[in-house]
Amino acid sequence: MEATATAQFFEQMNNGHGGGGEAILASISEALFFADKDGKLTYLNPRAEELIGVRAADVIGSSYEFLFRQIASLSNNGQQTIDDLLSAVEKVHDQPTTHISVRYPHSAHLQVRLFPLKSPHGNNGASETSGWGGIIWDASPEWNKIGQRTKDIFLLASELRQSMVMIKGYVATLLSGHYYWGEVERREFLDNINENLKQSIRLLENVREISKLELGEIELERRPADIKRMVELVAKKVASQNEKATFTIDIPDNLPPVKVDSLRIERVIYSLLDNAVKFSPREKEVRIAVQMLDTEIKLSIADRGMSNPGDYLGEEFDSLHQVSTGNATPMRDLALELYVARGLLHAHGGQIWAETKPGEGTIVQIVLPVETSGMSATETQTTTTEQAAISTQVQASADVRATPRPINQGTAKVLVVEDDARMLRFLKMQLEIMGYKVITASEGSDALDLAALEVPDVVLLDIHLPDANGFDVCAQLREFTAVPIIMITGSAKEEDIVRGLGVGADDYLTKPFRNKELLARVQANLRRSYLTDKSHSDPLFRAGDLVIDFEQRLVTVRGKPINLTPIEYKLLYQLATNAGRILTHDQLVAKVWGPLFKEETQYLWVNISRLRSKIEKDPSEPEYILTERGVGYYFPSLDQISQSDPASNKTQPA
Repeated sequence: MEATATAQFFEQMNNGHGGGGEAILASISEALFFADKDGKLTYLNPRAEELIGVRAADVIGSSYEFLFRQIASLSNNGQQTIDDLLSAVEKVHDQPTTHISVRYPHSAHLQVRLFPLKSPHGNNGASETSGWGGIIWDASPEWNKIGQRTKDIFLLASELRQSMVMIKGYVATLLSGHYYWGEVERREFLDNINENLKQSIRLLENVREISKLELGEIELERRPADIKRMVELVAKKVASQNEKATFTIDIPDNLPPVKVDSLRIERVIYSLLDNAVKFSPREKEVRIAVQMLDTEIKLSIADRGMSNPGDYLGEEFDSLHQVSTGNATPMRDLALELYVARGLLHAHGGQIWAETKPGEGTIVQIVLPVETSGMSATETQTTTTEQAAISTQVQASADVRATPRPINQGTAKVLVVEDDARMLRFLKMQLEIMGYKVITASEGSDALDLAALEVPDVVLLDIHLPDANGFDVCAQLREFTAVPIIMITGSAKEEDIVRGLGVGADDYLTKPFRNKELLARVQANLRRSYLTDKSHSDPLFRAGDLVIDFEQRLVTVRGKPINLTPIEYKLLYQLATNAGRILTHDQLVAKVWGPLFKEETQYLWVNISRLRSKIEKDPSEPEYILTERGVGYYFPSLDQISQSDPASNKTQPA
């Protein structure tokens, strides 16, 4: 019972309006005591007698200080407890709370909250203080949870530190005596560094997702997705990373699209398949099946080795602490992965559970709702990979405006995805000679990460990759970016070219190709992307003293060139090309840094401040980058800038 409610109830009881009141107070689980305005004890309930170790008949009429001494005798620090309780009495109208750490009969954490008691019989009918009371409850569960969270953080930090120590050791070995090691040893060191980095990133991603889930701040980017294509793609990725992985897949072709956050659901499926392979005996297949159940889709993953995953999928499983001690690292990783999977599926309105039979293995079941409301007829009829990718491409083009793609070769960024090391070096060299900035990837998963993090202006994508085929990677890219994609193929088959264009590619190159053709196609796609952006109908953007040359990516203020970082230019570009329209914090971060950083708004605030300091006359009273409190930022329309004086645009920066 809350302190305020208890006080009101006691007042009503004293005024004759609480029939049976003492019986109710005696039955509640918290300890209660009351004192009159002279400090004499007037009531203790049975729970108070039990907790404090006194009989009500022995203390009624005594000073409250006697009761406080009894309470302090239970504490680990008696004198401090007495001082805190006496101090609380002086501030009883503020309903102060005192924490007491109890050493016996068993370790516990108690909270004591004092509150005033009012009587309506004061002068002029006004209420006056007739005494005060206290409520004592066992706060051990809350304190234990806080303590366990601290242990969880320590455990996760220890595992992260272990990976960092390993990386540091390998790097130090390479730096201190790399000439002693042959190519095989150096490659082994680099592979170990890469593996430890992947493990650390995966751990941090899990911690980040758990934090969002427990704070209720998870945000989903739902779009129609082809569940069959998604499962097949993830299975190929797991198989490419584990030589003992063998999958049997049974998924019908006529499944409707599922409206989900594709990246997160792919991560859930990857985690389940990866652990199923990891814990299964060698050469034992993992069976994957999907079926339609009225308004739901059910995914089943059956293996022969995962140990009681249901222990980590029940509602009683509370993060990592159930496996924080006495378990090997693989089981802790499994628990963490399954906890995140359960939270993400619940956020989608889905469910996950497991059934384990001795000698037969485990079946993990996932259920996701099929949402057809809000989807167009085209989307609900889409079933094949190519059709799903086309609709996704249209949506990406319409909803996800790409970052500026200038023709200037010195500023354009090219992502090259190629598994052949010699071809990768050749493409990188040719493009860098022409002044392009080049980033590279040899696997499809790395390409997707780089596309989100680096935000390239054009992508060169090989069809044959070790962990996925280029068609699937292209379709996934189209789920969050509309930049030009040029497929690279060793086959001139018409069906490959048609398929590539169907899943979202803009152009293709057939091996072998000449240098001039490569560079011409890159330049042509950059130009086409540039020209189709309506905001570039005029290469010069003028607003007062500010001039932006989109073609040359140059910014001047009052005739003086302004040196902007790439991030600052992208911010200014997005605001200027959407002049008169408010862009939310999330929209700006997603457009400039990519969808993976959508919620990291701290990056935005810092760079907006720096940008203002470079282009505004007075950053404290900006004219160009204005704030919409609690929403985002906007660039005023050109009419507003030309018709208003500087004083009219005063806005408190944020």
